[in-house]
Formats: sequence, structure tokens, C-alpha cells
Amino acid sequence: LNIVAKGHNADHIYLPQINMALAFDLDQYRPVFLKPLEGSVRDVKSLRKVLEEIHFEGILVLDTGFSSQDLAEIMRSGMKFIMPLHRNHEMIDYNMGMGSSFDYRDREIKSGFLNRDGLRIYTFQDQMLMAEESSTFIKMIAEKRRTQKEFDSESDRFGKISILSNVRDDPET
Repeated sequence: LNIVAKGHNADHIYLPQINMALAFDLDQYRPVFLKPLEGSVRDVKSLRKVLEEIHFEGILVLDTGFSSQDLAEIMRSGMKFIMPLHRNHEMIDYNMGMGSSFDYRDREIKSGFLNRDGLRIYTFQDQMLMAEESSTFIKMIAEKRRTQKEFDSESDRFGKISILSNVRDDPET
């Protein structure tokens, strides 16, 4: 098969794999497109072909696997996107103010955003997740697996998730 290519899975096992493109309609709450991608191709060109095939005009929800070159190509194409950022991403300012708050699925969320390089970085702090991560870190200090100094330098990240987007909207939406 042309669509099968060797690659590493999430468990780092080298196996034959197939990459799939899935489009989901949020208005209808159902998948509207499913297609295997050729070989090991996982780039913006193959993504663009799929989007043209389905006449996509929505917002791409990307994963963190997209490279900065892929992102630059997406931005040049004019496609709207949102993408989570790794916690150590250089664009995130963990000391930024959180100007609003809201309740999401019975969890209290503080939020804010920064505009940088023509993009918007949304940062959300889940208060329950912050407490869980703090508690876990303190247990690791007690077990001598982490230090208080590490806690002090990393605690500003606890409970925070950041998303990069070229869509400008209210963080709650």
C-alpha cells in the first residue's frame, strides 16, 4: 500500500503506520471527512490539499507537532488556526496578568492574552489543576526527587495552558 510508511508511534516503536485526516463539524457534532494521507507525509501541503477537497472555511485546530515552518506557511495561506503551545515555549509570558475569569465544566478558569508578532497567545489557568500540580510537586520535594528551588522557579506555570492563534476573540469563547 502507498499509504503505509514506517514510523515511530507514541510508545517509540518503529511500525508501519497510516496518517489520517479527519474533519469534524462543530455545528453538527459529527465527523464530515476521513481520508488516509499518502506515505509519511505530515505537512502543510497535504493538509492544504485535504482542506481544498472539502472546501474548508473554518478554524484549524492543530496539535503541537506542527513546526514553525509549517505554521509560517499556514499563516501565509490565510487559514485561521488555534494551536496549544508546549509549556516551555519562548512566546509564553507566565507573569502576564489574567484579566478575566469564567467557569468551565465546574472548573474555575482565569484567562488573559497577549498580542505578539501578529498572533494572539491565550493563557488559561485552571485553579484546580494549579492546586493538583502544586501538591504533586511538593510530594516530589518530600521524596527528594525535586527541590524547593525548582518549585519556586516553576510554580508560575502550574495550572496554565497557552494557545497560539491568529483568531482574535474573547478567551472564554
